[in-house]
Amino acid sequence: MNLIEFMKHLLLAVMSALWIFQSPAYSQQLTVNEAINIQNKVQTNAFAGRAEWNALTYYLQGVIEGIGGYKESLSETRQSLLFCPPKAKNYSIEEFLIMLKHSMPEDRNRPASLVLIEAYTEKYPC
Repeated sequence: MNLIEFMKHLLLAVMSALWIFQSPAYSQQLTVNEAINIQNKVQTNAFAGRAEWNALTYYLQGVIEGIGGYKESLSETRQSLLFCPPKAKNYSIEEFLIMLKHSMPEDRNRPASLVLIEAYTEKYPC
């Protein structure tokens, strides 16, 4: 690791530590507006936007894995599902971001994960 990479990692660690110590002890769910704002901030090449973008992609990856795990576990136990995508369906962060951007204005202050699940229920009914 060269000096520049080391400094980048050190800066990220310090910024993360500051964020953790300034954050409340509880966490709230990410809203659709917050996710869209992060995506917009990244498009402006704002430095802080890059760190938030990384956090957003990890969050969405967790949502993707949760949806996949939900579908798989209920299918195996033959329980009814909320949505039924094609068998070879690949989930992607890009698809989730598009769904969030196209969400209804009244959904913008709701948790992004719930809006995504509802979008899948509508897009892939059983």
